[in-house]
Parts: sequence; C-alpha cells; structure tokens
Amino acid sequence: MLIENTGSAARDFCMLERNLLSHLKLALLLSLLSSSVLLRARLVPEDKPTHLSGSMGTAVASLQFSAAIVAVIAGGYEYYYGYDDLRKMHAFLVAVKPHFALVSVVVATVFLTWLALELHPLETYTMQGWNQLSSSISSFDFGASANKIAKGFNSSVQATRERFGTVAPEEITELPQEYRDLEARVDALKSAHLALLKITNVYETETYDYPVQIAESVGELSTSIGVGITNFASTNLKGTNLPAPAPIVAPAQQHKTLPHALGRSATAAATAIQTTNAGAEDKLGKALALYADGWEKIAAARVQHDDTVRNSFLHPWQQTLSTSINVAVKARQAVRVSRLELDAAKQALKNAGPAKQEQARLEVENAEDDLVQKTEVAISLMKAVLENPEPIKNLNELAKAQLLFFSTAAESLSGIQGEVEELSVAAEGEYRKSRDH
Repeated sequence: MLIENTGSAARDFCMLERNLLSHLKLALLLSLLSSSVLLRARLVPEDKPTHLSGSMGTAVASLQFSAAIVAVIAGGYEYYYGYDDLRKMHAFLVAVKPHFALVSVVVATVFLTWLALELHPLETYTMQGWNQLSSSISSFDFGASANKIAKGFNSSVQATRERFGTVAPEEITELPQEYRDLEARVDALKSAHLALLKITNVYETETYDYPVQIAESVGELSTSIGVGITNFASTNLKGTNLPAPAPIVAPAQQHKTLPHALGRSATAAATAIQTTNAGAEDKLGKALALYADGWEKIAAARVQHDDTVRNSFLHPWQQTLSTSINVAVKARQAVRVSRLELDAAKQALKNAGPAKQEQARLEVENAEDDLVQKTEVAISLMKAVLENPEPIKNLNELAKAQLLFFSTAAESLSGIQGEVEELSVAAEGEYRKSRDH
C-alpha cells in the first residue's frame, strides 16, 4: 500500500510539472507571436512609426510574459488546494489556462498599443535616461578608483603589520617633533572638554536634581490623557442625547528643579499648619512660610543660572569640541593615512623588480609630497585650536553664572535665617517655661 501511494504521488507530481511547463511554454509562444504580429502588421500609424520600437517592444513582451507567470502561479495555487482530486483539476487546467493566457496577451497588447499612441515621449525619455547612464559610466575613471582601492588595501596591510609588531621601527616614517607635541596637546584638550562635558551635560535639562521626576511624569501623562479625552467628549457630544462634560483646562506647567520643589513643599507645609491653627500664631507655620519665600527667590535664580550655563558655556563648549577640535583630529587622521601610504609605497619599492622600480620610486615621491602637505595642514589646524581663547572664556562664564546663583542663594537664605532663628529661640523659651511649671 505504501509503495502504491508513493507511486501515485510521484505520478501526480509529474502530471503537475508537465501541466505547468506546458502552460509556460504556451504563454511564451503567444507572447512572442503577438509581439511579432504587433510590430510586423504596423498596428501603429505610419506618422508615428517609431513609437513601439526598441524599449516599447521589450515592454510588450515583458508584460505578456508576466501575465503568463500569473497564470502558472494560479495553476500552482489550484494544485495546492485540489491535490486530492488532481486528475479532475488537470483537466480543468488544460481547458482553462490557454484561454487565460491568450486573454492576458490580448489585454496587454491592446493596453500597450494605446500607451504607445498616447505617450509619445516615452521612448525618448527612456533613451535619454540610458544615454545619461552610459555617459556617466563612460566618464567614470575606473583606473583612478582601482588605484585608490589598492592604496587603501596597502595602507590597511601596513597598519596591521605595525599593530602586530612585524615592522621594524626604522621602517616607520617618523613625523616631526613639533607635530607630535601638538598632537599630545590636542589630545589633552579634547580629554579636558570631554571630562567637563560628562558632568555639565546635566544642565541641558532642568530636572537634573528634581527628586520626584519619575512620579510626577507618570501623573502628568495620565492627567494629560484625561484632559484630552474630556475635551474631546465635550466637543463631539454637543447636540447629541448623551451628556457632554464641561471642558477643562490642563494644569499649568511648572519648573522642575530642587529649589522649586523645596519652595512648593514648604508652602504646602505652611498652609497645612496655618489652616489647622486658624486665628492663632504658629511659629512653625511662620518659619515654613519664611523658608518658602527664601527658596522662591533661589528658584528664580536657578532658572537664570541654567539658561546662562547652557548658552554661555555648554553650547559653545560643545561647539568647540565638535568643530575645531574634531577638524584637527580629522586632519591628524589624514596624516596617519598618508604616512601609512608612504610606508607601504616604500615597502613596495623595496620589493619591486627592475621593471617596476621607476614606477615604485615615483609613487614614493608622490606619497612623500602628500605627507608633507597634510602634516603642514594638520600643524596649522592644531595650533589654531590650541590658541583659541574661547574655552577659557566659556569656563569664565560658567564660574560667573555659578557665583551669581550661589551668592543669590546665600543672600536669600541669610535674609530668612535670622528670622527663623528668632522664632526658634522664642519657641524653645516657651517650651522650657511650660516645663518649669
């Protein structure tokens, strides 16, 4: 029984294969015949004899072949869902697929004939595009590109050999001492910028010291969603039988800094105490109110401090790093690549045969000239970076902003501290007096 089922499946597969191949061959034949008839029978008017030549004829055959492929895919789809009754399906395919292929050929031919009559510039545009592509290819300098690729490969090999220590120190071209000194100083300058930016980047956002940022962000998100839904319902339920809620206004945005948080919390605490002690003077409530007033002034100074730090220090400091310093670093990278190319050229000259000695010597001379030029450019750029006074000016602005903020904070706190101390002494005296009795 197993052998019989296996043989039946094999026969079914062969039947499917013959069926699909026969329809593919038929579709190809009809496509070629229709294209030939279309072009030979002059279905295009005489005053437009070139509209269907060249690329248009190819488009006709391509679309007709695509239609034939669709027919073959449809046959496979029918086979997949009708495997149990493949013999009946085979008869259906044999009867239907030729007609489907023929109809697709006719439809494609009619459509493309109309397209050829209506779209006169089609072939012109196609030929222009091809001519532009051909011109671009012909103007491309393959020799220069190949030479560049070869230089890059040789430089990579040279760098790898140096990294693994297989190159003698005397075979590595030594750069000028001035260049090496400037290189070390630029590295130190870049490290200084990165070290300070690592900490001062927190000034980009005012929430860097806000203690309840995560909790308040979640609450604000839920509030924002609720306000949006309520206002949407208020607008869209008007004129319906459903009750429309009254529109609400989203709560005003507030600064999220530690001074603002201290001021708000002290105000809330003072309000809570003074509310429960209405009509009576409470020293703690008064002290909390004084403390809140002091931190409100500090909070205002904090906002100004952060703006000044961002605009006068942080952004210029980042700009120096991303422009002047990075330009000098890229110039140094160009020097390194040029030096590797020179050493690779020297190695090639050393290993070159008599026939290639002259060409190799010329490449070494060109590489030496290139290295000298790029070294001079890099030295000039590194000197400009090191002589730039902007980093010191930026650092001075940072110190000034911090001095102003901390002096304002000290002044504000010293102004309230005296009164809070008086309240503290009075409260302590009252406490001791009550204990003595």
